Amino acid sequence: MDESAYGTLFHKWDFLRIIEKCSGYRLYPYGIYRGDELVCLFPVFARSAMGWVTIASPPPNMAIPYLGLVMSPIYDKLRQRKKESYLNHVVEEMEAEIKKLHAGSISITTVNGFVDMRPFKWSGYHVQMQYSYAVSLKQPADEILNRFDGKLKGLIAEAEKLPLSIVPADDDMGGFCKALASHYRRSGTPKAAPSPEFLKEVISAFPDNVKICYLRNGDQIAAPIVYYQYKGRFSFWLGWGISDSGLRNDAYVAWSFIRSKQAEGLATLELPGSGQRELCYFKSMFNAPLEYHFSIRKSDLLGSIAGSLRHGAAVS
Repeated sequence: MDESAYGTLFHKWDFLRIIEKCSGYRLYPYGIYRGDELVCLFPVFARSAMGWVTIASPPPNMAIPYLGLVMSPIYDKLRQRKKESYLNHVVEEMEAEIKKLHAGSISITTVNGFVDMRPFKWSGYHVQMQYSYAVSLKQPADEILNRFDGKLKGLIAEAEKLPLSIVPADDDMGGFCKALASHYRRSGTPKAAPSPEFLKEVISAFPDNVKICYLRNGDQIAAPIVYYQYKGRFSFWLGWGISDSGLRNDAYVAWSFIRSKQAEGLATLELPGSGQRELCYFKSMFNAPLEYHFSIRKSDLLGSIAGSLRHGAAVS
């Protein structure tokens, strides 16, 4: 997992088991072989409700940004024809396993950088591109700042005149998740905050990778923030980028972490959720290139009806 370019923190075994425990879905950690060679790890989660089986990677309402398949380290070293042969084999094997589960709907969100979705399209999946910005942290902080749009520099300068600070959150996970849910409601973000149990287990299992903190404005909590780092990458996970009290807060948080993580030697800051037009106005100010991942879905007739019913229940 650590050797593959496509393995993320969310693919770690302990993380997968936490997702299984807290999601109500059963984990199926598939390994796909080509002869004796392990060519892909593909964790999926399944749940049966009212006779319909749903498969997802990751499961919904868990705030996991992506999961899906992890090709072996050899994959990127292959010639293109061989790559396509390997990937076609992976998708064919996964389709065979999914049929055994009699799934009515399948939803997979792949990781950044894995771009060949053709075998999924050929197998009847609907493929939709998703976006993140990737801010390079390999230069000195002043050079990073110089790349920013002038509007963002102005927001940072304004924020530094305010009594803003970033402080670690305490062990009250229930209070933190309530603050996060309230933050989402005030900003009009249609996103569910994770359960306190889930967040507590994740932080306990990965204390060096996942952190929670508060942005404070004087004595007031301005925003709860969850971030994670893995393989030299740092990413805002929950709470950042949707500030209900103005863009200065998000600019302050981003610039504070860019300086600290650059000093720690991390290489990249990921700004997720960059496919929403209303959020890109601010995130594009970092003048960073786009990265791509994909949401792929397939449903039979019953699965489509069940999905529509669930969506209607959620909306109402």
